[in-house]
Amino acid sequence: MILNNLFVSAVNRKGISSSDTSGNGTGYSLTVTKHYRSLRERDGEFLKERKFVYSFALMDLSTRMYVGYAVSVKSEMDAYHKALEMISNMHIDLKSIRLGQILLGTEHT
Repeated sequence: MILNNLFVSAVNRKGISSSDTSGNGTGYSLTVTKHYRSLRERDGEFLKERKFVYSFALMDLSTRMYVGYAVSVKSEMDAYHKALEMISNMHIDLKSIRLGQILLGTEHT
């Protein structure tokens, strides 16, 4: 929460009220070890399951500063929508968004 507050404060200090932005998202692979007592006792080992965490960031092209970011365990699109919500909460008017191929062709609000 402290890092988020510092981020919002830094964006506000720059005085960004409207922005032409560029967006980038990616997924990070995680290894999650689930501990189930009965399975450990039966098999003598831990179960490992691969999961992904998706992140998305929007950068103001004139200041080259991030103005919104988000993470999601659902999808990159979910992280994108959360980043837009963050920008909306900071009252930044988006003039344009340049996106990569993954999000092209989807409805942008």
